[in-house]
This record gives sequence, structure tokens and C-alpha cells, in this order.
Amino acid sequence: MADGTETTDGKQPEGGNSGFTPPASQEEFDRIIGGRVERERSKFGDYEDLKAKAAQLDDIEAANKTEQQKLEERLSVAETSAAEARTEALRFRVATRFGVSDEDAELFLTGSDEDTLTKQAQRLSERTDQQSKSGPHVPREGVTNQSPKADEMREFTRNLFAKSE
Repeated sequence: MADGTETTDGKQPEGGNSGFTPPASQEEFDRIIGGRVERERSKFGDYEDLKAKAAQLDDIEAANKTEQQKLEERLSVAETSAAEARTEALRFRVATRFGVSDEDAELFLTGSDEDTLTKQAQRLSERTDQQSKSGPHVPREGVTNQSPKADEMREFTRNLFAKSE
């Protein structure tokens, strides 16, 4: 070609003259790469010093991350505890409003929002009222059991197996 830039297959590169000429030998390639490495090192200073500073930065970030994780965990525990306390206070406030005992409130009032707790307490209160109006029901109260009449077969069996003296 006229400008002297050809690819390995003898064709001109796309886009015209790129200004790049590949190294002719391995030694020239090593020289180019070595020069680049030296330029980069001169930009950043001593490589070992950089490596030590990077390790130190990693340690600082790890320490900060650990503190941050501890704080996040404490915050999470505090938020959970506060939500449980709010729910418990709401449960007993609703129970007091409907006259539900503490034991029944702990056992039967299982909702976490005020509407659900109110419905549960109202229903429990209605059941308690119904039971107190009708009184306790004992089936066959006041009925005495009568002994069965002795029949001949039973007497015969008793006499048969009775101990003789």
C-alpha cells in the first residue's frame, strides 16, 4: 500500500490509517510493555506502598462494616421489641374495654391490629355473657341412679361362684 500500513493478510485496515504499527519482534514488544509498566508505576509511586495502603483501607472498611452491622442488628432488635410492646399494650387496652380477664386476653386475643383484637374481644365477651345468662348446664342433675333389679340369672351366677364356707 502507499502509506505502508497493511494487515497480516495484506489488506488495508478498516477506517484508513489507524497510526498503529505492530511490533516487529518479541523484544520490541517486551520493550514497549516494559516502558508502559514503568510509566504506570511512576504515576502511582511504589507498588508495595500502594499494596500496604490498600490492605489498611480494607481493614478499616471491615471494622466499619462490622460496627455498622452491629448497629443494624441492635436497631432491628429494638424495632421488633417496640412493635411487640405496642401490640401487647393494645391487646390489654382492648381487653379492658370489653372486660376480658388477663388470662383470657393472653390466650384468646391473638390479633396484631386493633380491628382484629376488637372483634375477638367482642366475640369473647358475648360468649361469656351468654354463658352467665343461661347458667351452667349439668346434664341429669338431681337424678339418682337406681340399682338394677336383680334377676334370676344374676342370682344364680352369684351363688355358683360364691365361696362356700
